[in-house]
Amino acid sequence: METVAVWGARTAELAAPFVEGAEALVWLALVFAILALAVKGRRALADARASAGESKLNLVYYAVEVGALVPAMAALAAAIAAAVAASGLALVGPGAWDGTPVWLVLLACVAASDFVGYWRHRAMHLAPLWPIHAIHHSDRAMTWLALARFHPLNRLITTVVSALCLAALGFPPWAVAANGLIRNWYGYYLHADLPWTYGPVLGRIFVSPVLHRWHHTRDRALSGRNFATVFAVYDLLFGSWACPAKDVGPLGIDEPGLPADWLGQTLWPFRVWLGLDAAGRAARAARAP
Repeated sequence: METVAVWGARTAELAAPFVEGAEALVWLALVFAILALAVKGRRALADARASAGESKLNLVYYAVEVGALVPAMAALAAAIAAAVAASGLALVGPGAWDGTPVWLVLLACVAASDFVGYWRHRAMHLAPLWPIHAIHHSDRAMTWLALARFHPLNRLITTVVSALCLAALGFPPWAVAANGLIRNWYGYYLHADLPWTYGPVLGRIFVSPVLHRWHHTRDRALSGRNFATVFAVYDLLFGSWACPAKDVGPLGIDEPGLPADWLGQTLWPFRVWLGLDAAGRAARAARAP
């Protein structure tokens, strides 16, 4: 009986991330379904059917993310923060944010994280790293669930770069955790099919769904723009802001040889790097600055 109880507890422990992930997925689906119906009416159902194939693949990515990547990346980020603190490499010492209003600490953390994320994202669009980031751009429907479609190496680079920079700036753990939640949930919203631009002023300060949709356009000249996640002002400052119209047109990429399944897409960057996919290698070369 004791063995059964131990195995039961172990099974429940292993299943916990999937249960929590499923609960979050249900709430996300409900929120975005209501938004879609409110904005698009009956057309929302037709759009949902049209994106079903891409959404099924995104669900596989989501399951891998909540079951393996999130726990692993959280542990890695915590280890990096501890290592930076212990080594004395932090640019801002512990306690430097003490006495600063909570809202200001959080705003500074999100702004710093988005600044770092902006340049990390731009780097992902260069030839050496494009094969792993191309996976995210392969979604041709791009619903809110497209945020789950990231190669594990893309997640790893994002985690390491963000954790190192935020730890070096001495942000308290609660601010780093809150920043992660804000950027993640805002990311789901940005990938939703919503025709919102925020107007000519706010649309140049904050990233809107339409602005980010232009980042996913199939037009290569415009897909290399709009790299920020929260603050569009970074794109404006560094010359990468572009929002020609509300109607973005065809989405996704025409990357030759890119598979349409999870395992194929996970292995594809390695095939490109090793020269085993000639078409993918040529597409990568075309991304060179």
